[in-house]
Amino acid sequence: MGKSYDEQMDGQYVGTMGSVYKEGADKIAGQQWQYATADAKAQRDADVQHIAQNWGVSPETASTLYDTMTVVHTTAAIGGAVYGMTEAGSVLDHPNISGKVLGEYSAVKPGPLDRDMALTFSGARYKEVVLSEDTLLYRAGVADSPFGQYFSFEKPNGVVQTRVDKALLPVWPNGAASPLDTSFGIKIPSGTKVYIGEAGYQNGFYLGGTEQVAVPKPWEIPGVEIITKGPLK
Repeated sequence: MGKSYDEQMDGQYVGTMGSVYKEGADKIAGQQWQYATADAKAQRDADVQHIAQNWGVSPETASTLYDTMTVVHTTAAIGGAVYGMTEAGSVLDHPNISGKVLGEYSAVKPGPLDRDMALTFSGARYKEVVLSEDTLLYRAGVADSPFGQYFSFEKPNGVVQTRVDKALLPVWPNGAASPLDTSFGIKIPSGTKVYIGEAGYQNGFYLGGTEQVAVPKPWEIPGVEIITKGPLK
């Protein structure tokens, strides 16, 4: 038995309205995407402008710093870098170090480190931490000069690997050489403020990206002690 006229009209109506609603939903979804994209671009432009103003760099350099943060960190991490979401005073969650987080900073939200030291971190992003116990940190340098300001939690594993992991150029842009022939293990005493983040990329195969610990002028800190010293191959 065939469908009645009313049933046929109902079917056409449902089909037509279903098509209308689908097209409308697709159109709305497209508009929402456009709005979200525009909002994201506006937010990025604002963040880049903040970086340029805070650090006194060109818009191009500021854009590069922001994009570095985007590549290295998740969206949530970028939010933390921009808006300082880490709670000051919280206990640091880290397998190699015990301490309290005093703050988290970035190119958008500058912290206590000077500009040159901050920019050795990827996206100028780092945490300020006060050590709650004596901590053994490692660095690579030359035999007669054990102290420097940049450390890691792991013992250096060869000259080439150290340069790649820590983005250590043989000669810096200012012409200063950075020879490496010795690894050091240095005790940093409890109560010292240290700064933790990822080593920033330099150029070529000096990739960085591994964890870096900055300790400003450790040679002036009472209780600092050289624990180990050995050749670096």
